Amino acid sequence: MKIFLCFIFMTFSVSLSAQDKPEEEPQINVYDSALQQGGLLNFGNKAVRFKEVISDSRCPKNVTCVWPGEATVKVEIFENGKLLEEKVISVNESNISLDFSAENILYNITGISLSPYPTISSKNEKPDYVLKMSVSEKF
Repeated sequence: MKIFLCFIFMTFSVSLSAQDKPEEEPQINVYDSALQQGGLLNFGNKAVRFKEVISDSRCPKNVTCVWPGEATVKVEIFENGKLLEEKVISVNESNISLDFSAENILYNITGISLSPYPTISSKNEKPDYVLKMSVSEKF
């Protein structure tokens, strides 16, 4: 009888310890970048390239505008060095995110911003743009 009770106690304690272990949360990889035109953000066998600024009609700093404007940029998405697709992204105050998939994994691009922000004095200049963004796996 003592052996039977000992066996039940050991079985019960083992099952409790297995339940006490927290489940492992999936590892989320986040890749932040500040890319100049032509720059490439690599993550694994995938990459995003900041191809070009298509337009920049953002309202200059210290100016009152009826519409805040927006900038549009083109990015290219690669997998194993092969171009998968081109995306046109609107960069404005609402901070839009963009989803894309590669190898059955869904990715999300967020934190999209373009600098420098236009000013009255830089209106006629062609700036050296920098595109900032974060790419993460989406679960």
